[in-house]
Amino acid sequence: MKTSKRILAPISLISVAGIVLTGCSSGPDGVYDFTRSEYLESAPSVGIDIPDGLREAAGADAEGLLVSSAIAGSRELEGSQYCAIDIGISYTDDKAFETLTAPVYGEDEAAAEVREDIRYLSSAVAPEATEDLDTIKEDFLENTREGLQYEIDSSRDEDVREMSIEEYLESEEYDSRVEEYSLDGVDFPRSVEELAATAVWAHYHSWMEYAGLDLPDPVPEAPATTEAALQEAVAGFEEYRAEKVEESAQVPEWENLAGPLGFDSPYSMEDFDEADLEEGSYFSDDLETVTVVSDCAKSSTDEDSLIPFHFPIETEDGIETFASVDLTVMRNGDVSVADSEVDGYVVDANGDWITAG
Repeated sequence: MKTSKRILAPISLISVAGIVLTGCSSGPDGVYDFTRSEYLESAPSVGIDIPDGLREAAGADAEGLLVSSAIAGSRELEGSQYCAIDIGISYTDDKAFETLTAPVYGEDEAAAEVREDIRYLSSAVAPEATEDLDTIKEDFLENTREGLQYEIDSSRDEDVREMSIEEYLESEEYDSRVEEYSLDGVDFPRSVEELAATAVWAHYHSWMEYAGLDLPDPVPEAPATTEAALQEAVAGFEEYRAEKVEESAQVPEWENLAGPLGFDSPYSMEDFDEADLEEGSYFSDDLETVTVVSDCAKSSTDEDSLIPFHFPIETEDGIETFASVDLTVMRNGDVSVADSEVDGYVVDANGDWITAG
C-alpha cells in the first residue's frame, strides 16, 4: 500500500486562510461559513470554514472534528466535456489525518464482528444471545435434551413415553425417526453430546452460507463434543475476519479517505488524464487536494451537477458527518455552494448558532 507524503501546518494555521490551491495564490475569492444555506456569488474559488461560533455552540459535539476547512477552486480543462474543482483540505491535526486514511476494517472491527458471530450461534438456541462459550455449550445441550424429551412425550407408544433420553436414543423408535435423515456410511449421533455438537456444526455452516463462503465438499463430520464444535466454529469466525483485515489493509489511503469526505469513484491523481477523463474524485499524493471531475452545472444551483463535500467527525459510533456542502462548477469557472447542512445545529434570527429543535 502506498503511503502518502505530506507535512501538516501547525494547528494555529489550519483555517481557510492557510490553504492555498494551485492558481489561487492569494487565497479564496470568498468564504462560506454555513450561516446561510447557500453561497451563490460568482467566483472562481470559495473557502468553506467551520466557524468558531458553531464550534462553541456544539461544544463536545465538535471535539472530534477531523476536517476544519477547505477551499474549492475551479480547474481549467482543455477540450473536455466535463468541469472540475480542486478542493484543498485542511485536516485538524496529524491524528485526524491518520484516522481518515486508516483501513476501514481493522482489528477492532474484526473482534467486534467475531463477537457478533458468536452471538449468532447463541441466538439459535437461546432467547437472549451471549458471547460466553460455556453458556452457549450448555444452551445447546439443554436445547437438545428438550427436543429429545418432546419426541419422547409426543410418542403414541406408552413404552417410549416411559423411556429416559438415553434409552430413547438406543431404541427402535429413535431409529425410525432418524432413518430418513441418515446418510449411507454415516452413523447418526446417539448421545446428547454428539447431537448438540451436530447442531452447533449445522448452525456454523449456515453462518458460512450467510457470509458467502463455500461449504467444503464433502462437508466434514461434526466434532465429537459440543465444546470442540464451538471452538472450531470460533476459529472459523476468526480466520474469516482476519482475512477481511488483510484485504482492508491493502486498500490505498485515498480510497479510505474518499467515503468520509463524501466522494464516489475515487482515484489517485496518477490516473488523471485530461485526454481521457472520467467522472470521479482524484486525490493528490499528499492527500491534501482532491480534484473532482463532474458534469458542468447549468446554473449555480443545478441539482443534477452537485458535488458533495463532507466535514467528517469521529464519534463513539465511528466516523460520521458533522457538516456538508453541495458545490457546483460552471463552464465559465464559477464555483458556488448550492446547499449545506450542519447536523443538529442551525442559525437563529440573530445569527447565533443553536441546537436544531
